[in-house]
Amino acid sequence: MKSPKFSANSELARYVSEVDRLPGNRTADTAFWPDPPSAKHDKDYMSVNSLELEPAKTIAKYYQDKFQGGREPVALCTKKVFELNEAGKKSGLQINFDRAASKWQFVGSSGKNEDAYGHYPVVATARNPLASSSHCGVEFVRTLKEHRHAQFARRLGGKKFHSFFD
Repeated sequence: MKSPKFSANSELARYVSEVDRLPGNRTADTAFWPDPPSAKHDKDYMSVNSLELEPAKTIAKYYQDKFQGGREPVALCTKKVFELNEAGKKSGLQINFDRAASKWQFVGSSGKNEDAYGHYPVVATARNPLASSSHCGVEFVRTLKEHRHAQFARRLGGKKFHSFFD
């Protein structure tokens, strides 16, 4: 299975729930708050989808089925890796490109470098018939404390989202 490169200009799409859609097709800051924490905090991330792997319309269809019961429209806000990195840096994180490994890394809570982005394709199963080969995670958000995460979200919010209809 192909993996995204996460270059500075790679675009990542974030699902915008109905409550995070502001007038004028603007995205609320709260759309960029972390996903609910898991039992393993070191595995938490902000869910996004790579437009390198799937077109936006396919990603929108996945979210339409997963979160909206097949109802339209679906909203996605796209951000470049560069924008996410800058928002993270301005929120106090150390994010750098490791040329030898060809990947973005951040200094985690343990003080060690960790990958800033991960690829987590969703594979269809009998219990979950939905699949998304482009599902990824912004890993560095798990190190942001509440105040810093609010800064991060404010830097990303306000941008127009794209609506998709079948």
